[in-house]
Amino acid sequence: AKKPMSVEELSKKLNAERSRVSHSLQVLKTCSYVETEKQGKQRIYSLKKDVLEGMKRENPSNLFGFVDQHFESYCNCECRKTL
Repeated sequence: AKKPMSVEELSKKLNAERSRVSHSLQVLKTCSYVETEKQGKQRIYSLKKDVLEGMKRENPSNLFGFVDQHFESYCNCECRKTL
């Protein structure tokens, strides 16, 4: 999906339990991959701009390299504990 979505929208799109999607999004937020915007009672999630740009630059076969680089640049000790 290329547009920001709520947990409910993502759950439906991925055919996954809301609690699992919500937990995964919290990990991605801790690791600086996603950002949130509050709209009413919902939080809308989207990939951060620098993450999108980095993913476009990387060869899909080197996704783990991108994740490692992002991990080194952005993730703090709390993120490492989460993973």
